[in-house]
Amino acid sequence: MIWMLPSNARVAATAETAREWARLRTKMRLDALHEKIRAWAGVQSFALSVDYGDRALHLEILIIDEKCQNTGIGTRVMKEVETFADKHQRQVMLYPAHKDEWGPIRKIQHARLVRFYQRFGFARNTRRAISKTALPGMMIRLPNPKAPKARSTT
Repeated sequence: MIWMLPSNARVAATAETAREWARLRTKMRLDALHEKIRAWAGVQSFALSVDYGDRALHLEILIIDEKCQNTGIGTRVMKEVETFADKHQRQVMLYPAHKDEWGPIRKIQHARLVRFYQRFGFARNTRRAISKTALPGMMIRLPNPKAPKARSTT
């Protein structure tokens, strides 16, 4: 006996399979980006993950070695993140470090971090004005709709 799904169920299964393949391709490209950035001298720690149902990227951690700060490494990392996000049409979310996180970060350094992220199009999500999925206090960068898209390899 041959079992066949009703036509609308086949379409739904095909659409779900296509979404899964798209997620897998994004994850594989994200893994390649991790390897590339972690290999750079001066990058102590870097983690970028897919969040919120595959709609956003979350920059979880970026630590540049103290000796390599103010040499352009952080800018280079953020440009790579920016390009990846635009290519895949994902918003990027992050929390700038506070004084209680990652050691003694002073208020001046926190303000400097906020300005650094603002250079790349990040804005504070006050009262969830930019994104309903991100929490207040997060900084968010929306994708550039005019950026070239990632090519599908299906």
